[in-house]
Amino acid sequence: APLEDVADGSGHRAADEIRERLRTLGYGHHISLIDSGEAEFVRRVARSGFQDLAVDVGAHDGRYSRLLAQSGFTSAIMIEPHPVHREALTALGTETGYATLGVAVSDIEGTAVLHFGTSDLQLASLEPGLDQLWFVDNDETVEVPSTTLDAIWRAHGRPSIDLLKIDTEGWEREVLAGAAELVMKLLAKDRAG
Repeated sequence: APLEDVADGSGHRAADEIRERLRTLGYGHHISLIDSGEAEFVRRVARSGFQDLAVDVGAHDGRYSRLLAQSGFTSAIMIEPHPVHREALTALGTETGYATLGVAVSDIEGTAVLHFGTSDLQLASLEPGLDQLWFVDNDETVEVPSTTLDAIWRAHGRPSIDLLKIDTEGWEREVLAGAAELVMKLLAKDRAG
């Protein structure tokens, strides 16, 4: 049966409930930060008292970081390797006091090849096979500096991080592989309450 036709027994449509739960988890963020529930998620984190430092890996044009600022995050590190976004992120950094890093994040330090399409920069990625998807046209490349989240975290003095957002279009596994020390610290922080 179609999802819309399934009822959960209490009179609510199961499909609506499932969509709402997914929305509050940020599912479908490519639609918009509001429609996907990403904005509500960030506001919920901030209302919980966790609004000191956020790290935005794959900051793109700063849309998510602007949401962080509007939600009360006092500081953030915006990380985006694509040179075309540097001006916008630098301006946002000046406006908000957020740090801006023009590097790719991976599991190694050095350089990396960023794949992108001139018609849609949102799908830029270090993942070379991403353009095999029918809706991706990453026909351009640029070499960019690359580092790990652990190196960034250490360079900033190993601060406590309240929110870590990673949107690297298929490169998330490598980002996390380069964040072993940070992830262990975050897990210890979570366990401590």
